[in-house]
Amino acid sequence: YINVLISIHAEKSIEAGQRYEECADPPYDALEDQDGIGVVDEVLRILNHPLKPRLLFFNGIDDLICNHAGNERFLDNLPWIYAQNWLLSERYSWLVGDDPEDSSSSKQGSPAGYVK
Repeated sequence: YINVLISIHAEKSIEAGQRYEECADPPYDALEDQDGIGVVDEVLRILNHPLKPRLLFFNGIDDLICNHAGNERFLDNLPWIYAQNWLLSERYSWLVGDDPEDSSSSKQGSPAGYVK
């Protein structure tokens, strides 16, 4: 867990004593008024912006709460100006240490990235 946080430069969460907890009430309560509001328009606005800001989508590989397959399909089907670049971009895999359980993959298609 700590190695993952370090690899994504989130060490401050360790220092602050924050710990990930799935389906926690405080985040849900804070976003309750936004339940059911889609993100497609906002994601497209960012991805199609002329300054090409980079946008990273992240799913934990062992995160059973997040539908990483659905999120990948979401990205594959977005109607954005770099959609073809995204679809043709390669996926890369890597290991953290020697344990195959600590493997992950990434994909980069200007200006979006996806890590799981």
